[in-house]
Amino acid sequence: VSFSPDGARLAVGWFDGRVDLWDVPGRQFIRSLSQPNETYQGHVAFSSARNLLAATSGRNTVSLYDLDSNRESIVWQPAERGTWDVRDLSFSPDGSRLVIYAGSGRFRGDAVWVVKADSGQIERRVATAYSDTYHHGAARTSPDNQRLYVARSDAANYRYSVRGIDLATGKELWETKPQRDYGLTALALSPDGGILASGSGFEDPTIRLWDAHTGQIIRQLDGHTSW
Repeated sequence: VSFSPDGARLAVGWFDGRVDLWDVPGRQFIRSLSQPNETYQGHVAFSSARNLLAATSGRNTVSLYDLDSNRESIVWQPAERGTWDVRDLSFSPDGSRLVIYAGSGRFRGDAVWVVKADSGQIERRVATAYSDTYHHGAARTSPDNQRLYVARSDAANYRYSVRGIDLATGKELWETKPQRDYGLTALALSPDGGILASGSGFEDPTIRLWDAHTGQIIRQLDGHTSW
């Protein structure tokens, strides 16, 4: 789920691929942006800067919906052949970039695309390890758009980590200490860009806080019982 910046709209992506839009103050359903399709999951993300919604509209497609002008456009379709399942959508804190994490087959692995929201231009593509389910994978950008934080879910070796990457050069800056589990399922960044929170939960329900500048562990939040 994702709320518009003013809280007036709520977008919901469903397990069967459907994406719905709701009027929050009126508690009314507005419309479906895509119809059920059990070959992929529905994912949504509102920009924090304006009423711009990114949502899956096909297994290999992400569309942008400008709710102020009622315009719709396709912002992402991978150039590579084969099937890519979108696992996670997010906007940069300033709303200028859309970050798309998608998974593919064992031999191609997963990848993250950073797309400029105003033009649809791909700014950076980062390949990462193969993860074997649609639950794994996430990515975020720093508030200054200089860093990209990417989940590395290596299910084949039963471990996962988070990488910090220089967005301009694509160079890896750091990688967190690998954790034992099938993959990362959740990633969040504090508003000041200083702390990353990660979670897996398939067998390890611990939430971990990381220093976003160094990749060093700050604290573990224990006591959770599920992913």
